[in-house]
This record gives sequence, structure tokens and C-alpha cells, in this order.
Amino acid sequence: MNPMPVKNDSERLEKTGFGIVAPGLKALWNPDDENKARRVDFGKKPAGLIMSRR
Repeated sequence: MNPMPVKNDSERLEKTGFGIVAPGLKALWNPDDENKARRVDFGKKPAGLIMSRR
């Protein structure tokens, strides 16, 4: 079984009524420092939305 690309996951979630706060992130399994920083930045938008609702 091949994993579905991030784009397909996002499209399926949108079709079922979920809101997408950021486009999917594709990175290596063993990320370098640049990819680690991208992952941290990627998490800031959804985290900010959650924290603003408290």
C-alpha cells in the first residue's frame, strides 16, 4: 500500500468539512537543520490559532 500524497489528504479533509490552516509539509525522514526549522515554522500557525481561542 502506497501512502497518499499530502495534497490528496488535504483535498479529502476539505471535502469532508475540515478547514485546512496550512498547506501540507513534505520533508525527509531524517531532516537536516533547515528542515527541522521548517517543521517548527509549520507548527506555529495552527498552534497560534489554538492559543488565540483560549
